[in-house]
Amino acid sequence: MPLPKKILEDLLFKARFVFLYFRNDCKNKTILFYPHYPSKRSTIHKITKYLGYNRTNNPGLKHELIIHYEMETFRKAKQFPPELIKGIHIINHSCNDISKEHVEKIFHHTFGYGTFIDPLTFQGKAVKKNNINAMHDGEIIHCPADHKENGYIYQKLINNQTDNNLVEDLRITVINYTPALCQLKRRPVSARFSRQTSVTYLLNPDEVFTATEKQMISQFCTTLGLEFGSLDVLRDRDEQRIYIVDANNTPHGPSQLDKKDTGIAVQILATTFEKEYLTG
Repeated sequence: MPLPKKILEDLLFKARFVFLYFRNDCKNKTILFYPHYPSKRSTIHKITKYLGYNRTNNPGLKHELIIHYEMETFRKAKQFPPELIKGIHIINHSCNDISKEHVEKIFHHTFGYGTFIDPLTFQGKAVKKNNINAMHDGEIIHCPADHKENGYIYQKLINNQTDNNLVEDLRITVINYTPALCQLKRRPVSARFSRQTSVTYLLNPDEVFTATEKQMISQFCTTLGLEFGSLDVLRDRDEQRIYIVDANNTPHGPSQLDKKDTGIAVQILATTFEKEYLTG
């Protein structure tokens, strides 16, 4: 964080500390985010605001919990000060690689099947994506291809298309390695890989996944080290199997919901987060 912004954040921290101290009956809990500070659009910012917890990026200030918050596909673990690792829980501390290659590796190991194909030998339509997280540059290609491009991954085209010419994605928010909330997102087939969404529904994970699927999702998150974050999941309509195609350890949202459902979603996430990490 640049020095002027760091000074400003420390001043805001002190102001929030006083305000929240009296708001919370002379109690104040603080979460340290390191090395990056979450934006207002982030999921964790909305959770802490709802709960009335303070936020800081300064390791020198008193805190009850640490979240390893680094907005990179490949994290630079060496940046984490050794003195912070002792004696306090650090959420997502071992989640250092969320590249699509690594996500696929863990997914295949957990579920016993996967999405990757060899574009030089595969026959039919496939998906080409950047290996780096959150690029939204997916494109459908026809295989076999003439060559593989460095920095890209190649996946089977999962049939997540609905009867009304929309594609359907499932965005899961994970807390303590467990699905806590699900958003069902639909968009036109022509905008399959974009951020555009035609309609978003708020769902309980139990409405979307079987008990076995939830257990395997939790196992996947545990192996990946994704204690808190989000997953993008597709269900193939032909196979009726789920595929985890993306993971994010610094998620934004809930988003693209109406005001009422947004409030419900934040309440569910905040209540779950507090129960798992900040009670007692």
